[in-house]
Amino acid sequence: MLEKSTNPLVIVGFFGLTATVAYFFSLPEPWIAGIVILFFIFLIASHPSNGLLFILLTVPFFLGGSIRPYFWLTEVFVILLICVGTVAVLAKNERPHLPFAQIIGLLVITAFLSVPLDLKELSCEVWASSLGDMFSGWLAGHPKLGVYYFRELFNLITSVCIFYISANLFSQEDKNLTEKLPLAIVVLAFGVICFGLLLFYEAFPENPDQWHYLSLSIVGEHGGAPSGFAYNRQYFTQYLLLSLPFVLWLLVAKQRSNWQWWLGLTTLSLIVFCFAKSGQRTVILVLPICFLIGGVLVSWLFAEKKQRKWVWFSVIGLVMIIIGFIFLYAEKLLGRFSFALLSNDPRVYLWGSALSMFADSPILGVGLGRFHALFNEYPSTDIFLSWGKVGHATGTAHSFFFQTLAERGLAGVLLWGGFLIFLFRTSFRFLVSEQSVQKRYFVMAFIFSLIIWLLLGLLNNVTYIRIYEIYFWIVAGIIVAMSMAHVKKVHIRQSWLAGVGVCLFLAVCMQFYKAYDRPLAPDFEVGFHKWEEVSKGKVARWTQRRAVWNVKVEDNKMILPISAPLPGLDKNPQSVKINLSGWSQTLVLSNADWNRVEIPSTSLNGEYVKIQIETGYVFNPAKEGISADNRALGVMVGLPEWEHASITSHAD
Repeated sequence: MLEKSTNPLVIVGFFGLTATVAYFFSLPEPWIAGIVILFFIFLIASHPSNGLLFILLTVPFFLGGSIRPYFWLTEVFVILLICVGTVAVLAKNERPHLPFAQIIGLLVITAFLSVPLDLKELSCEVWASSLGDMFSGWLAGHPKLGVYYFRELFNLITSVCIFYISANLFSQEDKNLTEKLPLAIVVLAFGVICFGLLLFYEAFPENPDQWHYLSLSIVGEHGGAPSGFAYNRQYFTQYLLLSLPFVLWLLVAKQRSNWQWWLGLTTLSLIVFCFAKSGQRTVILVLPICFLIGGVLVSWLFAEKKQRKWVWFSVIGLVMIIIGFIFLYAEKLLGRFSFALLSNDPRVYLWGSALSMFADSPILGVGLGRFHALFNEYPSTDIFLSWGKVGHATGTAHSFFFQTLAERGLAGVLLWGGFLIFLFRTSFRFLVSEQSVQKRYFVMAFIFSLIIWLLLGLLNNVTYIRIYEIYFWIVAGIIVAMSMAHVKKVHIRQSWLAGVGVCLFLAVCMQFYKAYDRPLAPDFEVGFHKWEEVSKGKVARWTQRRAVWNVKVEDNKMILPISAPLPGLDKNPQSVKINLSGWSQTLVLSNADWNRVEIPSTSLNGEYVKIQIETGYVFNPAKEGISADNRALGVMVGLPEWEHASITSHAD
């Protein structure tokens, strides 16, 4: 194993070479994925910190939700890195250290204890789904699924592991880190912008098979604006904002050659141009705040008293030039600001619902990853928008802070705040005490990138994008590695931790009680395929191996039509077991005829009863070579019919 990390410019060169070869030789996507994974394995085998650099530099290629094809590659990188990196950390001569261990431990514990209030639905999904279905749902990471709780927990735990590895493997003596990583980030950003603009202006022949690699299905253009390799222009704009501090680092830090200064200036100009074309309000909101904080820090740390006014003059002038240019060329930007000022933004609804969730469960929230699933139960009282205009946006609260408040409650918000306070306090102590100006500039660039990440989090749930969540923890690990001497001095009183533990125990008891007391959601169903017409005027649907249906009661006897039109029933009959509130019946179906199963119910009209259906086996037509239908089929269930029956006879 090498004693130091690889020059990150080599990684950027690999991206460019792979893209070029893939384009000119039209290599299949699986080949490209295999090449990328093999290169990653080679990197972490030579030195685990190379894996961290690799993931940090892959940010512009994974700008979308985990549901996208090939975005599972990020999980491959993460798991391999954790395995190899943990061994490398433990093998070091010096004792490994988890920075801010107590508060990070509490952060993970409270996330785990943020039990979903819809625990009944989650338990039904686990019961009704096969291991393969649950893994597919977990890998897709869609917030409507019950297993999203486990995905969110996995994301947090693995991110903390990456933070631990970053803090212990990076070193401020490694020049590949302190001198070449920011340069590599700028070179990559420059390449991504140039290629994205070429695609935006249709400079390449229109042949999607040649350049839609590894899930990049909307590259170059989205909504009339450049999108780089992102799925939309918003994600691309966020990436450019996160890269901006490193461009400024290239302009003001150690200038080893003129080409680097010109590269920084050119990249800055291209970023501003993309900002103007995107018309994103986030840019106008984030940039002034970022530059204001930057002016304060630069004038405090680097400038003498006589120079501070020139620092502020430069900062204010740069902000005015950038924002003025953006407003000059950005179409419809003023109109979008008017839209926001009228409180007519869907975020108003989403934040209102998040506050309603917090008010209902203030300590631990409504459950990790459950904002989308419970959204309709916590309507906002805002009157400016109809629910239809919110639409698919309900996947997240469009704010990392409101999302955390809703899902993890006060405990999650306070612990996140405590971690950030410790992180920034120790990093500022490093900036004050460090003698090397270049190292101070290096740390400041990463601090600014984290500040931008947090500012973006005010208006977007940045952790929904998996690569952005990983980016945060790697950058935090780099900052901690540079200021480790100050980090080790941070201690938390044991008495404080004991008090927090008692409060968490009481909060968890209350959380489980609320989950137990909450009824199963009306019309909840899991384990069914789509409705289909089986005869004129009659519809039914297939179950999978198991299914749950929360049905509204219309009388005290349900007639449930069930059939099993499967081949070979005479030799392999299908068994189906039906459960409802303590009542159960098992049928053996040896033909495709419809069976009218009578299910008594003592529930009142208008209430809901949970029906559980379990079949003996499932049939997959595609695997049997009968058709292209790849569904797992159990039995067909039709719409229930209701009849009045004597409750007394049922009791007998």
